[in-house]
Amino acid sequence: MSESKFTRRICSELENEGCEVYPIVAQTMGKSGWPDRLVICKEGVWLLEFKSYGGGLRKRQQLVIQRINRVRSGTAWVVREGSVGDVDKIGVLEDSEGREIGRFGDARALIGLLSVRR
Repeated sequence: MSESKFTRRICSELENEGCEVYPIVAQTMGKSGWPDRLVICKEGVWLLEFKSYGGGLRKRQQLVIQRINRVRSGTAWVVREGSVGDVDKIGVLEDSEGREIGRFGDARALIGLLSVRR
């Protein structure tokens, strides 16, 4: 699945769970490297960078996510498409270093992973 399709799928599921999801157009703001989406749910507020399976963060993206998390721990994350062989889990939550935090099968499970991280 392409990165844009994966992003749309997860964002649509998050909205179905009652979250507000806003795109961040970093180039327009003059802030390259910012995560793709601002997600506001009753469980928390997060900045999420979406990546396809095998896609990597650019150095600037990694630095921005780390800087955001220094200001407020547990705010910025990478949401990566799961591997093709992992049929029960559509995605993986990672930190800026690519360390796996957990796998999720739907937006409700992703919210659960995000809401316990600080």
